[in-house]
Amino acid sequence: MKNQYFGDINDYFKYGMLRALGRELSVAVIWMLTPDDASRDGRKIQYLESEGRRFHDPELFDWLRSWKLAGARRDVQLIERSGLLPNCRFFGEMVPDDAGARDAWLERALEFSRGADLVFLDPDNGLQVKSTRPGSTGWAKFVALGELQRFYDAGHSLLVYQHMARTTRRDLIRARLRQLYEQFGLEHYTTFASFDWIGLLVTNMGHRLELSRVSRRIMLDWETAIFVANNVVIPVAATASEIMARPGRAIRKQIDRLTTSAGFVNRNRQEVLRNTGLPGTDHGQSVYAIRCGECRVEYGVNGSSIHQAKCPSCQGGAAGLSLAKAN
Repeated sequence: MKNQYFGDINDYFKYGMLRALGRELSVAVIWMLTPDDASRDGRKIQYLESEGRRFHDPELFDWLRSWKLAGARRDVQLIERSGLLPNCRFFGEMVPDDAGARDAWLERALEFSRGADLVFLDPDNGLQVKSTRPGSTGWAKFVALGELQRFYDAGHSLLVYQHMARTTRRDLIRARLRQLYEQFGLEHYTTFASFDWIGLLVTNMGHRLELSRVSRRIMLDWETAIFVANNVVIPVAATASEIMARPGRAIRKQIDRLTTSAGFVNRNRQEVLRNTGLPGTDHGQSVYAIRCGECRVEYGVNGSSIHQAKCPSCQGGAAGLSLAKAN
């Protein structure tokens, strides 16, 4: 985020989303500010000269139009002080490129966010990319997946701004959701897509109801401007295999989270129903009830076998373990 972007049409949509979020949840806004530059970005304020977009949020639109008529000073502190973003608090420190300084910045941002239900992160570009390494020039324009994990593990839901790249919106969403899936092991994500940006929502379980209401409200109020989609990331087993192959990660924790959660579906269309609590046949394992997506038969497997399980009825898999307690 740069102050030079303040008030453009993307900010109108962004502030509208924050207003909807703040009516349901407490929000920590991490602007991820970087210095202004000489580019022409942020000059899309012509929308304020007509009534075409006012119906989305008349109060916000009228405030922004008054801001433009008053001289259009570009500073995010103006919206912070406006009272238009309910239940939001704001962290406005500039983001450094330097890795050590960035770590210290992150610790302050985490402490600032303590107690908030949702953290909104607003980097210039979006999720990290391979071409820009931590600590290199331009790193401040991205948010790292590990940084998102820190916020998520602290109990926050996350909304991350992602600017459009040189690809189609569909391919960009697919790629970014795959990154989130590999990091968090969650299958369901909500996206908010507009002209040249995407909002990526990572939901913590405790906020599902409130965020569902927010999504519906945005869908209704911002029709034709913000397109809301609930996405399911499909290639579960392939992702698990990739994580298994990566050294230096908490592999077992990642795989357990991916494969033993209720609703997990492996590449053979076998769905986890529940942990029965019964002892399995492998050391330290429990029996999980799973259901075949083809013939709907239910059977038991060791937790360690879920990712590769095949239906014993219609796929030639190993005989299922009993789901009943021994007498």
